Amino acid sequence: MRVKLHYSADSARPLAAESFICRSQWLCMRVVSLLPSCTEVLFVLGVDPVGVSHSCDHPPAVSEIPAVTSTGVEYENRSAGEIDAQMQSVSGAVYDLDVDRLAALEPDLVITQATCDICAVDSSQVQEAVTHLDSEPAVLTLDPHSFTDVLDDITRIGDAIDESAAAETLRMQLTTIVERVNTRAKAALESRRRPRTAVLDWTDPPLRAGHWVTEMIERAGGDASFQPEHASEPIRWSSITRYDPKVLLVAPCGFDGDRAAAAVDDLREYDGWQDLTAVANGAVYAADGNALFTRPSHRLVESLQLLQWCIHSEHVEIADEIRSCVRDVGVNSKPSVWDGDHAGPIPHGDGRRERFAYRGPCCHGDASGQPWPRGSSGMIVSDPPHRARSGGRVIPSGSTTGFPQVAHPVPSSQWDEFSMSRRAGFRLSMLWWVSWWLRPRSLN
Repeated sequence: MRVKLHYSADSARPLAAESFICRSQWLCMRVVSLLPSCTEVLFVLGVDPVGVSHSCDHPPAVSEIPAVTSTGVEYENRSAGEIDAQMQSVSGAVYDLDVDRLAALEPDLVITQATCDICAVDSSQVQEAVTHLDSEPAVLTLDPHSFTDVLDDITRIGDAIDESAAAETLRMQLTTIVERVNTRAKAALESRRRPRTAVLDWTDPPLRAGHWVTEMIERAGGDASFQPEHASEPIRWSSITRYDPKVLLVAPCGFDGDRAAAAVDDLREYDGWQDLTAVANGAVYAADGNALFTRPSHRLVESLQLLQWCIHSEHVEIADEIRSCVRDVGVNSKPSVWDGDHAGPIPHGDGRRERFAYRGPCCHGDASGQPWPRGSSGMIVSDPPHRARSGGRVIPSGSTTGFPQVAHPVPSSQWDEFSMSRRAGFRLSMLWWVSWWLRPRSLN
């Protein structure tokens, strides 16, 4: 895909490692980053780029740095199908590279990529553009295709910007986290087989995620046989139903958590959606594909932790800030919305428990912004009125521990069931007493 060279007339959640790396107060090198993942790594290593791409959005300070790329494709408030239609209709350049602005920044180093010509400016076009610059910058091309490649690129970036020590420190900290993930996966697989896992990075049409995702599923303890060994690729819905994943993760490229959850509706329209094991078991997740999974930066290690939580939740505990990037959307129908006054019951599991969607100040937590405990999955789980249960913990009625206040009445179906169980118990008790009084007795 060609990129037009344009001549003009004129930090979110940091990884824990970030807090241990001292940032330089002055720039050692003038660096232009043309991909979001590299921009994130540069900030962590202590070098603020002087120019970025229009897609760079993390950390927040990047908004003050001039962008040297742009695109005519409209992404905001567009569905996956609408964006795909725009991409298919483009004849010529998808991305514009402003060479005049790039020249004005006088970079010493321009970092680009060769992994995907749809996600960012292609490296061959960057090589052509720098020939017009008086500063004659070096060009570093990143081309990761596996999880290990992504970690190796951190070292490459560090060496290119004279921050090898900081890169090595970050690499060691990430490796420690990955080793813990490997250990948890080994423990989880002692008692169960690898669950069939599917990860999609687009929904209309469905695309199964490739590159580093396959290795990530294997490291997390899942069965990655569904994923391609190379780049992401379109997949027929019938192939998904035949594979019948036990865990389904949807992380559309460039979509945040809200848009990812909405994109799952594209899949609900297909025949056989409700028959998927992942749907029946409540193991369908929508993840922030803009920050995680599709962005090969150091935060891919957070993606690995989150993926393992989705696959082996009973063996894994992760930080709330990471967990907030995923939504449990694994219900058989669209969840009804509770605005504090009413909620429509949705039968779940064996029918003895019901779930309620909650829309409040925070889409992934309670009114104070605190994420909900594992088990609630972004929903209020209602039991009989004398208790509320989540994740095996019994929480007294009225408790604010991790829950929004449940102001709705218990559904009548639960009251009926609760009453029926009490009546059944009473009848069994009376039957026992009657049989005891009518037992044969000795005549002595």
